[in-house]
Amino acid sequence: MTDDRSSAPPSSSPSPSSPRDADSRPASEASRVRPSIAIVTSLAAIADVSPLELPPLNETVDVDALDSLFVSDDGSESEFESENRDEDEPENEHERSHDQTAEAERTWPTVDFRYANHDVRVDGNSSVDISRSETADHGADDWTHVTPVDVPADYGLTTRLVLAVGDRTGRKPTRVRSELERTVDLDALSRLNRRRGNGIPRSGGTVRFSRLGLDVVVTPDGTIAIGSTLTRLKRTGGNVLLTGSVPDALVDVASAKLLGNPDADRRHCVALLDRDVDVVDRRLPRMDAPTRVVTHETIARSSAVASSAVDVDVDTDTSADSDAPTDTDPETDATRNPASVIDRTPVTGDFEGVREAIETMLSESVSDQIDLEPSSLRLCVDSLRPILEEASHDAGPGSDSDDERTHDTDAIAFLEPLCEAVRDVSALAHYVLPVDRTSPAVERIESLFDATVELRVDGTTAQQRWHLHESSYTTEWFALTDHQ
Repeated sequence: MTDDRSSAPPSSSPSPSSPRDADSRPASEASRVRPSIAIVTSLAAIADVSPLELPPLNETVDVDALDSLFVSDDGSESEFESENRDEDEPENEHERSHDQTAEAERTWPTVDFRYANHDVRVDGNSSVDISRSETADHGADDWTHVTPVDVPADYGLTTRLVLAVGDRTGRKPTRVRSELERTVDLDALSRLNRRRGNGIPRSGGTVRFSRLGLDVVVTPDGTIAIGSTLTRLKRTGGNVLLTGSVPDALVDVASAKLLGNPDADRRHCVALLDRDVDVVDRRLPRMDAPTRVVTHETIARSSAVASSAVDVDVDTDTSADSDAPTDTDPETDATRNPASVIDRTPVTGDFEGVREAIETMLSESVSDQIDLEPSSLRLCVDSLRPILEEASHDAGPGSDSDDERTHDTDAIAFLEPLCEAVRDVSALAHYVLPVDRTSPAVERIESLFDATVELRVDGTTAQQRWHLHESSYTTEWFALTDHQ
């Protein structure tokens, strides 16, 4: 299906339709690359033709609207543009003083369309991606969890979108519009697929984005489809950080839910960096298929850590799971035989070797069952403490800042390739870090994950809430035993 592909950084060449060359533009304008220019120049390079030989991009989408989708009203830019800024161009003083929280929350849409017999994807977090295929593909096919919404067609696109999202979230239209505009320029979205000035329709592009815990798809004909971001994560896989300074029994419950009900057709992998192998039996009480386990032998966790004086009202039966019905007939301890269903691989040495062993474990699990559905392979890494702290399990908060920075670097070097390996096999992985989400350690690695689950004890009730990073959405606190 694909016979050529390009995701190289877009060129800064001028648009072929522009009457000016790059030298005639102001320095600030010439040094920034618009998506429309990048598409034409990249595709011309693929086809080995002059940009002038390609059909006008404006026949497919409104190029001004396309470019506007990746620049916000306050002047902040998507990574698409900022990564291609001329290194000698100084940043505006206002940009440097821009509120950091707002910047962190800014996300961008993805636009897919077909142009000159190629599939084009523009994403604010990367360069233009172009591939050649025999059939038209407007993208978003992997967002199968979204469904069209029923909104009166006589309303404009922006109004229909605001009403649809408001209906799903229960928020007022003014709040919805404000939140949506943190991700997508609503005016540019309305103009992207409009008819050309001569009345001829455009083939158009599909826009998708995530906000308020929802995935939104807008097709060229104006159809709006919406689905849950959390549902997509559970269906297609991803990486979840599990945080909270809570008793280990509660971590076991939360981890068991993320591993999924053992009765379902899943494969389980567990990497124990500072936990004993018996946690596998507690979280997966019934295992028909072998569970692969990687253990880091140089780090032992004291059994005293597992004890807690906190009396918490929570059902610690880990057979219940949000992805499957509750098991009403759990096996007893006497009938379990964990040793017969655990395929254990001990690893000594540094954490690079541990990571490689985990990646091998994932690869072998997929190879053993070729028809494994996305997210049916579950991974638990418990915990990240040895990577973030000093080698000794009793290292306290007195470590100096240089040591902390070293461990953060080690954690990122461990996590980045592992998270990518998880995505490559469409697995759903969670990583336990039993500290408060507000801790500096969490802050420095949280962006590597698709979501964060935060645990707490409110009085005698164990609670959780989810932070979905792509859609910049945080749920309310709800009971750990409830389904979300």
